[in-house]
Amino acid sequence: VVKKLSCRRHERITNNTNHRYSPQANTNVNVNANTNANTKTARAMTTPSLSPPPTHRAITLPLLRKRSEHNDNLVSTLEELALHQEELQAIGPLLGRTCGKTLKILLLPNNVIDRMDPRDLKFLKRLEYLNLALNNVRKIEGVEGMEWLRKLDLTLNFVGVE
Repeated sequence: VVKKLSCRRHERITNNTNHRYSPQANTNVNVNANTNANTKTARAMTTPSLSPPPTHRAITLPLLRKRSEHNDNLVSTLEELALHQEELQAIGPLLGRTCGKTLKILLLPNNVIDRMDPRDLKFLKRLEYLNLALNNVRKIEGVEGMEWLRKLDLTLNFVGVE
């Protein structure tokens, strides 16, 4: 007899075992259900995942090199960078130090960036287009020194009007 447990996401039932993955708890859960005439017992064994989620994900050098393949992996001469759906929480200081003098177009839509940190943007002097659409930006800041900036896309963010 299979005992079905509710699950928010993925659920797979095979023979007498219900396997489910819970991304919120970041654990794999195996539940075996045995039925007697007198009692119903459920036994759960949890196995924690091997790596905890990162606490603060920003642009890294390996990510820059991966996205600069069309530029012979030369990060310092990049003019355009697209990092869609990378679950980035911040731009980070590395981008300005590595390609801040040449970068003209920065596309970061569909991430989880919650603020425009002036320390991360101050070295992007030549940036003409910054796309932060579909993020969690709440306040516009750090663009004062970006004299080349012509277009800033903040579509579907949480920028408040004060």
